[in-house]
Amino acid sequence: MMPVESDVIDHSFARIARRLPEIYLAVALLVSTALCLLTPPFYVPDESNHAQREIEISRGELIAKRTAEGVGAPMDGGLLSVVQTMHALYSDMVKRHPVPRERPDGSVTEAQLAPLRQIRWTHRMTFSSFLNTAVYPPLLYVPQALGWRLGETADLTIMHTLLLSRLFAAVCAVAIGWCALRLCGAGRWLLFAYLLLPTLLSLNASCSQDAILLTLAGLAMVLLARAISAGRLLTLSELVVVAGVLTICIGARPPYLPFALALLLPALEARGIRWQQFIPSVLGVVLIAGVIGAWQLQVHPLGIAVYPGIQPESQVAFLRAHPVRGGSISWKERSSLFPPLHSKAWRCWARSTLLLRKQFMLCFCLASRGWDGLLPRRR
Repeated sequence: MMPVESDVIDHSFARIARRLPEIYLAVALLVSTALCLLTPPFYVPDESNHAQREIEISRGELIAKRTAEGVGAPMDGGLLSVVQTMHALYSDMVKRHPVPRERPDGSVTEAQLAPLRQIRWTHRMTFSSFLNTAVYPPLLYVPQALGWRLGETADLTIMHTLLLSRLFAAVCAVAIGWCALRLCGAGRWLLFAYLLLPTLLSLNASCSQDAILLTLAGLAMVLLARAISAGRLLTLSELVVVAGVLTICIGARPPYLPFALALLLPALEARGIRWQQFIPSVLGVVLIAGVIGAWQLQVHPLGIAVYPGIQPESQVAFLRAHPVRGGSISWKERSSLFPPLHSKAWRCWARSTLLLRKQFMLCFCLASRGWDGLLPRRR
């Protein structure tokens, strides 16, 4: 009997699905490496501040200092020279092209970069403020910090050291994505598409903590989905790993703390579970909240980064005095809510809420056994 065409297609897709981890590894490494080389220095949003946080960590300083000059740490004069030059170039481009979509590609020329390529570490320190990244936990910065440390020790140029830091972040992010695909079951195609989103690949080519954060979130969802799709509880080792990964991810975005409740999903989905079997997951949620709370207490004295012209105290006072009116204004202006209501939590939520929705869509798709949860079954 000749095989039905649909069976041949299913077999082909299944065979390719088994190779998706290796395909992702090749594509992501190639694209991420190319972007590491092609992206101008410190051109990814906040990359210069992330870099300074990593350099601080590479020197063994896990928490920044508050001084009369601001919140930050002493930085090498050569690094600051490159950062300030790139900021000037970027500011000039923003003035000439205020609308982002109208900005030309290749806006930084080789002639502008050439003087920066020879700048090395001067070992003359000047205090630099980077409050918006100073409050982040150190774990997601470890690979990049290692790159900065090796580059400084080897006396590489600033730009070569930045490239080394980016490559360390890219390799770590791609390795985590590969592990997630290897562990993923029926939802591999969805996870494959998520990991190859242009946003993720571009962040892979930076020394931002988001390079590792987003693939790590994918790994956490895969581990949860494996237990959910099997209709069982998390094993002790799975619970420890998922709780650890969620702690790292939520620690970088404290407003996402309620997502720690995802640890309860396997127990809620499993059949015939007694309330006592919720205890390990509940303890995991409490532990996550405790660790993140402890870190926030440590960095609370550093304060919150507020852009010029923003007045959070006045905004909070208005909301307290006019809760109904404030709520209606917030709803009417929800598409442009930021920065009118400006705080650390709001900024973090606004910056990556789109990716968050994609992550949760992916989680539910994986939990419903991949394509079977999205497409109608053939009769």
